[in-house]
Amino acid sequence: MPTSDTAQTDWGAVDFSALRDTRWALLACDVFAEELEDFLKIHPHPPVHRETFDVGLHMVPDDMRQNLQARIFHIEETYRPDVILLLFGLCGNAAVGLHAHCAKLVIPRTHECIAMFLGSTEQYLQLKKEKPCLYFCSPGWNKSELLPGQALYDKERKKYEQRYPDDPDMVDELMEAFLEQYKSYNGYLYADFGSQRTVGHMESSRQKAKEMNWTFETMRGNPAYFAAALSGQWDEKRFLTLSPNEKIAPCWSGNILKKEGKE
Repeated sequence: MPTSDTAQTDWGAVDFSALRDTRWALLACDVFAEELEDFLKIHPHPPVHRETFDVGLHMVPDDMRQNLQARIFHIEETYRPDVILLLFGLCGNAAVGLHAHCAKLVIPRTHECIAMFLGSTEQYLQLKKEKPCLYFCSPGWNKSELLPGQALYDKERKKYEQRYPDDPDMVDELMEAFLEQYKSYNGYLYADFGSQRTVGHMESSRQKAKEMNWTFETMRGNPAYFAAALSGQWDEKRFLTLSPNEKIAPCWSGNILKKEGKE
């Protein structure tokens, strides 16, 4: 394990001194699994506990909220951290209401994981404005098998065929409804932090684009936001910090997240 407060990464030196005397835990979306593996290997002050949850939970935000709340309570009761870093965003309001009893919570002020790959929420909003028809993908999203493509189409169709074995017309109607959610997109935008071991995910995503008859664009991600989260650089602009029993709430003024009951 590194002994210095500073560690060298593929994108430069990172100062971890903010976490030197902090007992912290990490609860992260599995979409970051590849990046976390690389980053935590060189972390001089790693979390006392870390766990990830299945990205598929995003499909049902209410279920995701219940799952995450149970995990937060389990983490603070079992590992007694001072702080639990939540490495995900508002995520369809799944984060709304999350709280801890004894530990502080820290969560990025972002709608979803895309901002963590682009370097900031501002970059994410700019991308959405400039390229609204591109569907974002990353190593973690490709690994999840939830990206639109032939495999997902076949999986969904099989599910409906098993549910309505004697009604092929119903299956066709349901599949049309399923595909409707992708009608506004015409391409994939793939981003990662440049690790050699994620090249396979890029090629797999490129194949999915072909299956959808979409364009395929790539970009080198900006790890600044991701590195700030994992090095304890939790400034108020980019992160919301909550004391015990304070709850996460959505904010419509531009900060994305706030404490419940606060302006």
